[in-house]
Amino acid sequence: MFKLKEIREWAEDLKPVLFDINLALNNLHILLKDKRFNKFRINYFDTYLNIMYQQHFILIIQLAKIFSTNNDTHKRNVTRLFNRFQNEGLQKNIFSLSTDDTFKSIEELLAAIKVLKEKIEKNKGSIDNILYLRDKVIAHADPKNTDKTIDLEEYTTLVKLSNEIYNTLFGKIMRDYFYPNITHKYDLISMIDLFG
Repeated sequence: MFKLKEIREWAEDLKPVLFDINLALNNLHILLKDKRFNKFRINYFDTYLNIMYQQHFILIIQLAKIFSTNNDTHKRNVTRLFNRFQNEGLQKNIFSLSTDDTFKSIEELLAAIKVLKEKIEKNKGSIDNILYLRDKVIAHADPKNTDKTIDLEEYTTLVKLSNEIYNTLFGKIMRDYFYPNITHKYDLISMIDLFG
């Protein structure tokens, strides 16, 4: 039986991961698209590359935690979460406090999980690239294994999917939502404005 206390623990563990990937994605967008960084990119190219690498590193490591299917190395991946909902059922009184914006039955929850699994499957190529980069390039620093890449659009899609998974499951069970815009006050533009 999957208890509400355990569901809350999953949410508490995943929320900082969502914060990291949303902030890193914001920073990549800024570094690649904001014209204010053109001069910085030219004058401080090594620093610029280092900051870029850090954002890629965060995205790859944290997205791998979410989408990994290896339950030995990533205890809080969404595959394991989906399986717990599907195989263990839920604490009996969990739907007794349901409202218009929450699941009213296990059937509604399982239908939502089915849709989320389809979206994951649709993005399997990008997810496989993330896992490959995490296992073969980032974790083992093997420069020979750099034939796979992830572009900004793929990162954006996977970050949005991660947010959707969190908000669908935890939002519609416990009304606990993640709002990606909270990361904007910590992004590179905010830091530059702060030190202006």
